[in-house]
Amino acid sequence: YCCVRAIRTIFPNEKVYDNYGLFYHTEGREERKQRLNLQYFFDCTCTACKHDWPLYRDFARSPSKYHCPGCKALLGSSIEKIKKCSKCKKDLKGMGKLVNHLKKINIDYRKIMDEISEETAEKYIKTYSVLLSEIEKIFQPPCREITEVQQILLQSCAVLGNHSVLRLTPQESQIAVFNQDGMSSGDEEDSDDDDIPGLI
Repeated sequence: YCCVRAIRTIFPNEKVYDNYGLFYHTEGREERKQRLNLQYFFDCTCTACKHDWPLYRDFARSPSKYHCPGCKALLGSSIEKIKKCSKCKKDLKGMGKLVNHLKKINIDYRKIMDEISEETAEKYIKTYSVLLSEIEKIFQPPCREITEVQQILLQSCAVLGNHSVLRLTPQESQIAVFNQDGMSSGDEEDSDDDDIPGLI
């Protein structure tokens, strides 16, 4: 079976898109479109292709622009001195904590990616899924903040892709001991297996 996880919020009545392995933030539009056309025979019209989004190395250099979580009005690239949205008058004081958290992710991004393992992936998926839903309210792609959190989620999902956890009760995890007492010693077919240790 196949498990599909989204790395962005999908709203009611919105189309669900799949990625064909080419990411807008690592490969330019013309290269993506050409390869998709050659391999899958379609002309990509995703938002990144339609609007020719820049590569990560280009948009990560400039500060992202904040938007009001209420009315989506543009607030600018710094919100430290903004207390309320000038358009809808929404209180923006709570955004400071989120902004500080995002700054820490930017500083620790490589460390976070290196720490993703089978043991940490589920925790990261829970934590960064919630964080992503919050930052989608104040940023619009393409931006460094959304891309970095999406990459953490992608890596976490990839680590779990071929991994499953089997949780057994103490009774279910009892080992059955192999006992040769009940076996016939004169059985010729079993004589070839004498050098194989007891198998469970």
